[in-house]
Amino acid sequence: MAESQVADKRKRGASPSPAKGRNAKKAKTNDSSDIKRIYTRAGRSINRTIDAFCSIEQVILVGKASMLSASKAEKLLEDIPDDIRDYSKNIFDKIAILIPSLREYVDGHKLSELNATIIPWMNKGISGSRSDDAYRLKLAVPKYASADPNNPEKYLAISAESKDGRGFKHERLGRLLCPARDVARYDEDTARARQDILRGDIRVTGNRLPTFIYENEEYDPDDMMKGAFRGAYFINCYKDIMTTPSSVRDGDSDSSKGHKKDNAELAGMTSVNVESAAYMLMQGRFALTDEKHWVIKRGIFNYEELYLKALELFKIDEEWTKETLAYLNKQVFGDEKGRTSKLHAINTNDDDDDITMAKQQAAARRAAMVNMNTRAADAAQSEERLRSTVETATNENPVDGAQPFSPRTPSVGSQRHLAALSPLSNLNTTPIRSAPDSLPGTPTRRTLDATPRTAATPRNGAADTCAPQTPTPRPAAQPAGKPKRGTNQNKTNAAPTRSSRRLNNK
Repeated sequence: MAESQVADKRKRGASPSPAKGRNAKKAKTNDSSDIKRIYTRAGRSINRTIDAFCSIEQVILVGKASMLSASKAEKLLEDIPDDIRDYSKNIFDKIAILIPSLREYVDGHKLSELNATIIPWMNKGISGSRSDDAYRLKLAVPKYASADPNNPEKYLAISAESKDGRGFKHERLGRLLCPARDVARYDEDTARARQDILRGDIRVTGNRLPTFIYENEEYDPDDMMKGAFRGAYFINCYKDIMTTPSSVRDGDSDSSKGHKKDNAELAGMTSVNVESAAYMLMQGRFALTDEKHWVIKRGIFNYEELYLKALELFKIDEEWTKETLAYLNKQVFGDEKGRTSKLHAINTNDDDDDITMAKQQAAARRAAMVNMNTRAADAAQSEERLRSTVETATNENPVDGAQPFSPRTPSVGSQRHLAALSPLSNLNTTPIRSAPDSLPGTPTRRTLDATPRTAATPRNGAADTCAPQTPTPRPAAQPAGKPKRGTNQNKTNAAPTRSSRRLNNK
């Protein structure tokens, strides 16, 4: 391509040519890495806040089927029961909130492609977060399981790196792991109770809540939900994983102080939910045991059963669930309503707030604008009604010599025209005349004839009794004595002069 053609192409703003060779391969690799990072991170949040035991393959399959026709979807899901379909679709919708591009990606790729990309990526995130959380809590057990986590002198004398000697082999950890219904038996004779547990006489299964889940590690056999999910060890585990380990020490879970987002913020979680509480119960228990590797089932104990029973517990009493989650929000995020409400709690009582003043001013301007528009609309409607009334009255009862009414070209005598339409237009009226200047203070008079004017009654004739009478001015009073020379005291009775007689003769 000639240089002139290249310059002309650049001038027209043509898009650059696509990358070729190594550059194209590098760009494609970068895009794939970004997508992989998004779905792997989402898998870590799925494990903690959505479902710790969901099948990603099944969830993506049901989500893909929901985008197909009914016949194709039924053929694709023929081996999956309806309740599992509904459950998996619910999980898919929650993941779609976490990953806004999920629906588009699933709809634009085949199942074989999804099985090779986002499904293993999310599974990797799930397993990775479970291992990372277990390791973090393993290191914190000597501190969190002690009577005072903020007092190093009371930390448990066990190794943080090794899990040897944990579980029911340790007296303190064994009490935390003991089923809450058997804790009184454990306190009565610890050595014997530990032997009964190891022999299986005291059953430790997933459907029996451990003692550490209760507030102050106290269990009420008459009200087993009392104090559940309020234990100090459980709350410390939750804060360590979902916020920061320093929040256990400082009591402040505000992630804005640091440069790195915590797991709750990465998951888009602003308040404690039941899935995350059940996950922390499971992780907290695993950290107390001597189990070195994560397995769902060990002996008669099943972690998935514990997880599902915890979720079921939150469905028993709605009021209890609401109070428990509010308590956890207060302990974890510092507010019963969660992390989002902390911003609204800042300077709520400060009247001298620029933002508050700006909101008030904006509201006042909007109200004034609405009021002005309402008044303008009312005025326009009133004017339109007046025009319509005047036009109708003019057409029905025209005045002699009046021009037809036209709102666009008003006549010169529009005031007289409007006055003629008044209820007094058929009465004999005369214009108001002011009193002469010589008689100040004389009130104006207006005489109305109650009899309608007819053609036989002249408007200004002698028979018009309604004509106003012009007052005769009184003669000025003459001083007593001899009148002045050349004046005529009574001009009306004086004798006619010669010039006046001559005019009369003519």
